[in-house]
Amino acid sequence: MAEIGGLLQFSNEIHLFTSVAFQHSLTSITNDNYFSESKARHYGVMLTLGLKKSV
Repeated sequence: MAEIGGLLQFSNEIHLFTSVAFQHSLTSITNDNYFSESKARHYGVMLTLGLKKSV
């Protein structure tokens, strides 16, 4: 997994944050007993956007 993100501070109480993450499996999720004709792997992308208020 690789992830990169950032934070933007609007004031002492309000922060905007964002990140992008990419996932890739190193091994196949199939084997000789299940779906042996294909070599399926997991791939994923996550996008995160958030607003945080300190109290």
